[in-house]
Amino acid sequence: IAEVQRERQELAHIIGQSRHQDRQSWWLLGVGLVCFVVGLGASPVLTSLLPSSVGTRVASFIVGEKNRWHSGAMMMEIDNPEGWQRVSEDSQLVETNRDRITACQKAASSLEKGQKNCLITVQARQE
Repeated sequence: IAEVQRERQELAHIIGQSRHQDRQSWWLLGVGLVCFVVGLGASPVLTSLLPSSVGTRVASFIVGEKNRWHSGAMMMEIDNPEGWQRVSEDSQLVETNRDRITACQKAASSLEKGQKNCLITVQARQE
């Protein structure tokens, strides 16, 4: 009988350990999920506290573009497609007329009014 009781105690101990391990696994899963959610919530706040160069690098990494310039362009295009189209067209217009604009700015800086009328080339839209 003593041997049966010892076996019973061993089985009860094994079952108790198993239940304890299950409970511990659930606690571990719960703590992990809470930490994950807190990390997701805290990361934007912590990133905003970092110097701007680090924050923009993190944003670029998250967006997945080659560099911060492309990441910024992609985010602006997604946020405001019409505005981004205007920025793109305006940039093209300035780039096409860069030499004329530079010469015009030099001429304007020598005038008293600081203004000068200049001619630039505007290409037709290609749609």
